[in-house]
Amino acid sequence: MDYKYLIQSEIGDGVDYRFCKKVPEEDNLNFLNESHYIEVSAILRESISNTLRRRLKIKHDQIARGRKSHEASSVIVSLFSEPLVVKERHN
Repeated sequence: MDYKYLIQSEIGDGVDYRFCKKVPEEDNLNFLNESHYIEVSAILRESISNTLRRRLKIKHDQIARGRKSHEASSVIVSLFSEPLVVKERHN
């Protein structure tokens, strides 16, 4: 997707990281343009109350409540016991 730079998001954004295509310039007021936000999570193994699908839903809900809810974003959840990784775009 041509993203080359990674910046950790602030607490309350609802996401963990922001990927950028170019290094933001300090004097550029539109430095958030062309960014994609990522929320990352993992579970060791699934149980009745802690499934991969449930964790994906929790993370989508977290993005929806955060300050970056209207930005382009994705959720990535790893299941270590399989191993399996699921990536979904957030609305």
